[in-house]
Amino acid sequence: MACTIVPRARCARRARCQLHVLLALLQLCMVRGRWLAAPNPALQELQSARGWQFVLHQQGVKVWKRTGCDDHANFAVKATMTMPCTAQQLASILTTRDYDVIRRFNPTIVDGADLEWRDGRRERITYILTKPVFPLRPRDFVCRVRRERIGDAELITNEAATHRRAPAPRRTVRGELRGLHLVEPAGDGCCLYTCVHEIDPGGAAPRRLVNWFALRKPLQYMRQLRDVAAATFPR
Repeated sequence: MACTIVPRARCARRARCQLHVLLALLQLCMVRGRWLAAPNPALQELQSARGWQFVLHQQGVKVWKRTGCDDHANFAVKATMTMPCTAQQLASILTTRDYDVIRRFNPTIVDGADLEWRDGRRERITYILTKPVFPLRPRDFVCRVRRERIGDAELITNEAATHRRAPAPRRTVRGELRGLHLVEPAGDGCCLYTCVHEIDPGGAAPRRLVNWFALRKPLQYMRQLRDVAAATFPR
């Protein structure tokens, strides 16, 4: 029986091609009925029930806290609520650069500024100054904010960052803020909003006080955001 000798270089190219195809297939995952390229850790955390303890269901807001949190661990809280606007409309509010609008649903923020835009304006580095919570000094944060479309949904991620235009503060304490925001269509012009917030206030802030404050904030935040959405996009 005759055999065909394939040049080594052609074999190597074919092997690389097959490997790329295999990797591409492995990177496909199913999220809420949609095929997405590459598993997204932020989505997995937002949609997973593992590690979360239910806290309350009040006025349309559901709140969970991450189990295992103690006085030495960063506190994380997750909340969901149906909002009276589309996913794209709510995402535009969440990523607005108008701090008068931001203070209407997050009054702890004093001011902020965008320091740099990246990746075709899908991502920005932002400086945020917040009010002091007695008896603590004011906190400030530098965050990387990114907005992505996933099918009909919107995903917004906030991660702690550094930037040359925001050096270490003298009059405030630099904290670290992490946030995940998923906005999904819910029909009838509404959307389902799910968020996770985790904060490290920095400095010598008592962890118990920070955790107590963080657990009580989502209810107020969600209601105020709903009111801003309803006023901005009346039905």
